[in-house]
Amino acid sequence: MTEINLSRSVLLVLDDETEVKLPAGVQEVEQDIADHWFVKAHFVNAPPPLTTPGTPEYAAARRKEAAAMAEHAAQAAKIAEEAEALARNNEAEAEAIKTEARLAKDAKHALEREKLPTPTHPHAPSRAQLKPR
Repeated sequence: MTEINLSRSVLLVLDDETEVKLPAGVQEVEQDIADHWFVKAHFVNAPPPLTTPGTPEYAAARRKEAAAMAEHAAQAAKIAEEAEALARNNEAEAEAIKTEARLAKDAKHALEREKLPTPTHPHAPSRAQLKPR
């Protein structure tokens, strides 16, 4: 148990939805209740939180937050550039694969034309007279 001094009465709702009513003044509570941020905000002579506007700590916290956001934005921009480069590379690879497939198909047709049987019938057309497919 820990002794706390509250500036006003507090109704604390815990994570399990249990309500804890704390009257103003000095009292003993369990450590987890005393450590709760909402209870600490109502301590008598409690120091202002770091996020109180107008304090030097507040300004420093905002500068730190802005720097972190700028760093995240720079990382996001770098990742976007890398993704665009990969997409361009993939498009180039896809075109190369299509070209290779076209060339392979043309080579296959050329080989098939080469394998045409030699005409044996006297009236059959010669190879030169045959139209390519």
